[in-house]
Amino acid sequence: MKHQTPRITRRNFLSGTAAATALLGNDAIVGSLHALRAQSDEEQSPYTLHFAQPASKWPDALPVGNGRLGAMVFGVPGLDRLQLNEESIWDGEPNRDRNNPKAAAAIPRIRDLLFAGNIAEAQALAVSDVLSIPRRMPCYQTLGDLHLDFSPMGLATDTTVENYRLQLDLDTAIATVTFRHNGVTYTREIFSSAPDQVIVVRLMANRPGTLHLRLSLDRPGSFQTKRAGKDKLIMQGQALPVNDNPGLPVKEHQTGVRFHSALLVVPEGGKILPANSDAETTLEIAGANTVTLYIDCATSYRYPAHAGRNSGVDADVLQHQLVHVALTANGIEQRIALAVIAVHARSIR
Repeated sequence: MKHQTPRITRRNFLSGTAAATALLGNDAIVGSLHALRAQSDEEQSPYTLHFAQPASKWPDALPVGNGRLGAMVFGVPGLDRLQLNEESIWDGEPNRDRNNPKAAAAIPRIRDLLFAGNIAEAQALAVSDVLSIPRRMPCYQTLGDLHLDFSPMGLATDTTVENYRLQLDLDTAIATVTFRHNGVTYTREIFSSAPDQVIVVRLMANRPGTLHLRLSLDRPGSFQTKRAGKDKLIMQGQALPVNDNPGLPVKEHQTGVRFHSALLVVPEGGKILPANSDAETTLEIAGANTVTLYIDCATSYRYPAHAGRNSGVDADVLQHQLVHVALTANGIEQRIALAVIAVHARSIR
């Protein structure tokens, strides 16, 4: 990890302010973002984690998040993966009475056993008569995985690339993947916007028309993915208990938080290919210069059902609440641009 004390100069401060002013006062948002990115490249943050190879397992992936939505970035060139999280996706019933009815009477007996030195007997009584019923508490579950398959452009899982770098800028909270393949430099930027409450993925190449990829969403279980229009993927489901109190008679009820997540694709150049019978759960983009992805999720925890319902709201209600990715691409682009400026301004301390 590269680590050194940052040095603030008047030139740094004024250049950052000028970039922000240009973006806020100019309709050419994309151009201003490119200028801001170029400036950021020249003056990289001293607080950077960087690696010369992709993450091979989850603990090695790089995290991004905004407090509600998060992702783990693996940075694999050919078949990349973002493991997605939304903080309220829990299985089971949060309001279930788990008190053991024998606990009050068992406590004095456990004390007597401990004072008498019968530790094993006291422990056994505590397990049977004090611990909650069911014993296992509700568990957090992943939202799922976004898979980015770049094999249509010649990047297989075993393809060798040059100048690979996976990094996380701790000042801007932006994870970046860069590498070179067949003379083209590819860059992927991932961050989770707090003002906009979306995860943003920006895919770029320094040669126009070279991006070609397939996108899909899945999770370990209890979900359904479908294509919505030409530019969206929807994944909805419910966090149902798994590995539920093995060997114990009392189980969790098969219920949990419902979720409705959406992926919006905004290409620059190229096109999104039409769906066919074999691709109703994927999106394929061909010949693009850049591709921007926006990911959001609504859950029944945040939009609870009316009284009497245990398992949350219907999918159509969650879909109605999922407002961020339903916005027009231009509206999101402008708000994301402002979020990038805000992050950049905070890094000039």
